[in-house]
Amino acid sequence: MKAKVRNSEQKVDKTQRHVAFVEAISRVGKSFLGNPKETPLNLIPDLLKFCPLGESHPSKSGQLYEKFVLCAMVGIFGDIVDHNLSDLHPYNESGFSDIELPFRSEMVSKYPHWLAWYLEYKIRFISVEVKNLKGSASCGAIVQLKHHIEKIGRGKFGFVVSRNGFTNRALKELKCFAQKGFLILPLENEDLVKLIKIVLNNSLNKERSLKVIQYLRVKENQLYRIR
Repeated sequence: MKAKVRNSEQKVDKTQRHVAFVEAISRVGKSFLGNPKETPLNLIPDLLKFCPLGESHPSKSGQLYEKFVLCAMVGIFGDIVDHNLSDLHPYNESGFSDIELPFRSEMVSKYPHWLAWYLEYKIRFISVEVKNLKGSASCGAIVQLKHHIEKIGRGKFGFVVSRNGFTNRALKELKCFAQKGFLILPLENEDLVKLIKIVLNNSLNKERSLKVIQYLRVKENQLYRIR
């Protein structure tokens, strides 16, 4: 009997969250559901909180969180990635990945602060693994993304975005990979929101791009200090 009550309460909660999400979407238009990359950047932080936690693809709610991350990343990186070719769940040599952001090498001369990473990690694509989990992301997500990056051979650079942070062991694994020449930076919701604010608060493309990479350099330095 108690189990039935709990199941009923969970269904009600899920319905309420879905209604809240639909209402939020209705306030900003349907572009997010149709083409998330057209969602205005300033609206993304508000939409994030409506995405159900603890579910990942192939569930619809899991895909919604991945859409949040996709439109946030496209907005954050601006001209340095190809918006039209950035994709959710693209199929490639290693199977399906969560997000692929094609890197625009022709823009490196315009944003020279990307040059060091572009050359060191041979960036052609920025691969992103998304974890919408109730608990912290474990080593499995890290190893999965590294395997994917190695298999497609389009650079040695990527991100793992976790809704609920990372285990210390996972961060140590990222540090180990970085020491071996693969830079996979860990990002949480808080990081995405901070990066979005950086973009919104700086009107010049070059200034925005510089401050974004400065933020990411700090994340890189923190990675190397993990014990």
